[in-house]
Formats: sequence, structure tokens, C-alpha cells
Amino acid sequence: MSMSVAEIQMLRILAMIPWLADHSGISKVEVCERFGVAPAQLERDLDLILMVGTPPYTPGNYVNVIYDGETVDLFLAPVFDRQFKLSQGEGVAILAAATAILAVKGVESDGPLASAAAKLRRALDAVGVEVAVELSEPYALDGVREAASAGRSVDIEYWSSGRAERTEREIDPSPPFFALGNWYTDAYCHLRNDRRLFRVDRIRKLQESGGTFAPSGIQVPDQLYSPDEAATVVTLKAPASTAGVLYDLPFSEVTLQGDWVTATLHVSERSWIERLVLLLGPGTQIVSPPEWINAGALVARRVLEGYS
Repeated sequence: MSMSVAEIQMLRILAMIPWLADHSGISKVEVCERFGVAPAQLERDLDLILMVGTPPYTPGNYVNVIYDGETVDLFLAPVFDRQFKLSQGEGVAILAAATAILAVKGVESDGPLASAAAKLRRALDAVGVEVAVELSEPYALDGVREAASAGRSVDIEYWSSGRAERTEREIDPSPPFFALGNWYTDAYCHLRNDRRLFRVDRIRKLQESGGTFAPSGIQVPDQLYSPDEAATVVTLKAPASTAGVLYDLPFSEVTLQGDWVTATLHVSERSWIERLVLLLGPGTQIVSPPEWINAGALVARRVLEGYS
């Protein structure tokens, strides 16, 4: 049975994600050659990858991609690193999907996906095989711990999900702590000349800068997100049937009126509210500020163009 254009695109995107995650800074030309797509199609594929995430679809649960220039950088959220148990039915379904993806042009026949599929196939032939459930630790976690304990400043390359950009900065980290499924450090940022909360899994590179500081002994903050003066106050209206996620967001005021919910949020980055509007679905609209009213329609149009 032949597949539709949309189905072919989805298989290609599922094949691209793990490969791009393993090839940081790859040129767009190389990606096009590997997967047999034109540059314009690659841009549409990358637009759609930005919308790949897991419940509850908060900023830290999305695949992040940087592709403004001539290269592509893709970063997986920590949830994608988790090991988990599968029922036999789930295992068969995943194996079938993996087999379909392995047939996509550009997928390495001996790469990570092929290796995982082979292990899964062997496990399905066994009886009573248990798969351990573990949470992987970010690569920078030990470095942050050691620097915080010794009072040594570090230079880091940091990925900001809200701004969709990487920056290089020097920080004085405090002891990392685990909250809401992620590791954080409350650090003094020399780039911003102020304290900032950093997610450790978004630190891509880390090395000692040569600077020192007095270890702060800062405790876990009461709030993992505190809007600054530059945050925009956004009011949106959404169907009550899809608006459950709004109640879990920090610094949000939610009012239920019949079948609709009105929420006021403090938003640091426009790209985040665009994703939220897509998640909440048809009928959702930004009420204020006036210059953001069309944000949801614009991002929805970009996604739909990816299917054309």
C-alpha cells in the first residue's frame, strides 16, 4: 500500500530526529543530501520537528532545534533519555515503527536505531525479560557539583529553550538540585550580572574559567520560574476541555466561564506562547497584548505549510 506525502514526511522526520541529535552542527547541505530532500523541504521538516514533544507539553518537554543559519543543531529533552518498561504489545508496535523508519533514505543501517531495534527484537523473543527504569544524569551534572563545592567559576555553552538560542557565559554555580524531573543550579551569571536559574541538561559544554567565588550555600528556590521585568503579560482564551495544562503553569491566573477558560500568564518568550496556543487547539485565541493577537494563527500557518 502506498503512503501519502504526509506519512512519508512523518517517517522522514522520525528518522531525522535521532540522527540530528547525534550530529551536532551538521550543515543543511549534508542533511539534504543524506535524506534526499530539497532545502525548502528541509526547512518545512525542521519547522515540524519544533512541535515534537511529550505531555504536559511545557517548554522542557519539546525537541529543540536551531537552524537559523547554514547548520542544524538538535537537542533532545531529558524525557527522551529515560529508559522504560514495555508490554509485549507496546514492544511489537515500537518494533514495527522502527522497521518502517529504518527503510527511510539516510537512516544508518548499523546506527543507534538499528541497534535498539535488534535488542528489542531479541527481548520480544524472550519470556519475562525486565527492562530497568532509570533516569539518566546530564553530562554536566558532576562538573556543576564540583565547581559549586569548590567555589570555581565555569564557562558554559547554554541552550535557552524560550529564546531558541545558544549562548556562552561564565557562571558561579550553586549545588544542583532535582525538581519537576530535571536538575537545576541557581547561579550567578556574569553575562547578565545577576542570578539566573539554569537547567543542567541544557549545558552543552563546561570548563573551568579560572575564576573563583565563595560557595553560596543557596537552598532550593521557592519558584523554578520567576518572571522578570521584561516578561509580557498575556491573556488568552481556550476551550475548557483542553485547558488543563494552564492550571499547572507558574504565575498564571485561570478563570473558568462555562465551556471556556481565560488565563493570564507572564511570558518571557513569544515562541513559548505560540507552542502553547497550538497545544490548546482550535478556538484558542490570544486576547492581549494587541501585538500578539495573531501569534497563534501565524505559527499554525507555518505548520500547515509544512504539509503542502
